[in-house]
Amino acid sequence: MPFNIDLHTHTFFSGDGVSSPEDLIASARGKGLQGIAITDHNTCDAITYLLDKKLMREDGLPVERFLVLPGVEITTTEGHLLCVGTTLPEPPRLKGRPAREVCELIHQHGGLAIPPHPYDLFRAGIRFAT
Repeated sequence: MPFNIDLHTHTFFSGDGVSSPEDLIASARGKGLQGIAITDHNTCDAITYLLDKKLMREDGLPVERFLVLPGVEITTTEGHLLCVGTTLPEPPRLKGRPAREVCELIHQHGGLAIPPHPYDLFRAGIRFAT
C-alpha cells in the first residue's frame, strides 16, 4: 500500500515556518497525505510539543491514522541536511558542523540523511562530492 508523506515540513518553531504543528497536520490531512516529517531548522521543539500533546507517538505508530515522523533540518557548513526518522541531541549545537559529520551522526541515531534542495544555490543547497 503506497503512502503519501511529505518529508520536508516546517512549523512556527522553525525560523521560516508559519503554521502551528496542529495546523500543519490538518493541512496535510486536507491534502490527502497520510503523514509528514517535521524538519524544523536546527530545533526539535515541535517534536517535543507533539509528543506532549499526544499528537505523535515515540514508537513511530500513527495517531488517528496519521503518521508524524520526527526530524530536523541542520544547517551544516556546506548547506542544509535533513534528518528524518529520529531526532538528534542538541540540534542547535550541530549548526555549522561539516555535512559529512552530521550525516554520520544521523545514521548513528538510525535516521535517514537527505539533502533537501541539492542544486538550489539560493536555499543552501548541498552537494556531496562523489
